[in-house]
Amino acid sequence: MIVRLIIVGIVGAFLHAPSVSLSTDEPIEQQLVHLFSEMNVQTDQFILHHSSRTSRTIQSEDMDAFVSKWIHDLGLRTVKKTNEKDGIRYVSERDFGSDFRLKCVIVNDKPNENVNYPYLSIQLIGKGKPTKHVMSIRGHIEDVIQSYGMIPTFRFTLQGGKTLSNIERESLEAPIKAIMKRLEAQEVESMRTNQTVSVSMFSPHFSETLRTRGGLMNLQVATRVNRDTNQMMITIGSPIITIEY
Repeated sequence: MIVRLIIVGIVGAFLHAPSVSLSTDEPIEQQLVHLFSEMNVQTDQFILHHSSRTSRTIQSEDMDAFVSKWIHDLGLRTVKKTNEKDGIRYVSERDFGSDFRLKCVIVNDKPNENVNYPYLSIQLIGKGKPTKHVMSIRGHIEDVIQSYGMIPTFRFTLQGGKTLSNIERESLEAPIKAIMKRLEAQEVESMRTNQTVSVSMFSPHFSETLRTRGGLMNLQVATRVNRDTNQMMITIGSPIITIEY
């Protein structure tokens, strides 16, 4: 009974703040930001990622023009073109102050064919919580993707830390259990070591899913203890984590 009370107390410590209502009308990014705030986790960095093929074929002779228009529509400026092993790669980046960066990579992996579906990758990377400016850029990215006949498939990851008590720092499972309870999630598969715990799960609060060996998932949470700073590092991503944890 004493052991059970300690475990419950540790989990409760991660949900100490007043409960914030999660709304499916909000973007997933905002829902996860609210969750971190509820858990008193200080957000260190975030990444929003979309990747897909184009929905329409692009003529090889039109590729440079397509890239230029795409980059312009995203609000980027210059583009670097290189020949790589995986094909012709176009990269464009832009810093928005010191808070976040927008990066786009386009790969023509079949440059010798007359027509192809180039691969697109868009990343919005920043420090701290996503600001209103970040969310407006996110909305613009979504509009651009849709204007080209594609469906936005955003993958969002937050990473942050929380200073722990001696009891809390011994439990890598506690914040994961707290998140699962808060989001009514069920474990799908996991990886557990003495230093790191990573759990893939399914929550009814999120719609986009991925199929794994264990089943459908739409959320991943990973924890590790940084003993140098006495912090529990927590990384959460939907539908998966797209940053090193």
